[in-house]
Amino acid sequence: MSKNGFEGNIASSMGEMKRLEYLDLSSNGFSGELPRYVVSSCSAFTFLRLSKNKFHWEIFSDYMNLTDLQWLYLDNNHFSGNMQDGLLKSTPLTILDVSNNKVSGQIPHWIVNFSYLRILIMSKNKFQGYVPFQLSNLQNLEILDISHNRLSGSLPSAFTFSLLKHLYMQGNALSGPFSNSLFRSSELMTLDLRDNEFS
Repeated sequence: MSKNGFEGNIASSMGEMKRLEYLDLSSNGFSGELPRYVVSSCSAFTFLRLSKNKFHWEIFSDYMNLTDLQWLYLDNNHFSGNMQDGLLKSTPLTILDVSNNKVSGQIPHWIVNFSYLRILIMSKNKFQGYVPFQLSNLQNLEILDISHNRLSGSLPSAFTFSLLKHLYMQGNALSGPFSNSLFRSSELMTLDLRDNEFS
């Protein structure tokens, strides 16, 4: 249903499609909250793309039950507030994109529970606080983008990745000496540290 002119709320009756695996509603004018019944009943989802709409519901509410989810795209919406832990049941997750929203608070430590995660994009939000050292436990991660937030403090002393190819941290307030551990990430191809306060 992507790239149409749909507007308004998603019908709650969509939650009746309990075997639906692939849903793409991107590039429309949908707004409001995603009905609770959809994210609690459609547990067969493996792919969910809501990009480029006007959704503003609470992100990752605790009633989510997307146990088979592998690809989740929520970028370019109006989501705000802290990231709740409702996504914890989505253990097969490999791609998570929440970029270009208004999500705030700290980057949650529970993200490290997604051992299959390959792409994590959280850029252009209002995340603040330290970069959690637990991120380096995501040893399957290939792309990490936490750019253009309000992150501060120094990088963790042990911050290295096995498979990471692209790391974007520009546009924050990160400071302090730069840890040499990151240069042990032998697969790294892109490293962007612009517009910070490193010394």
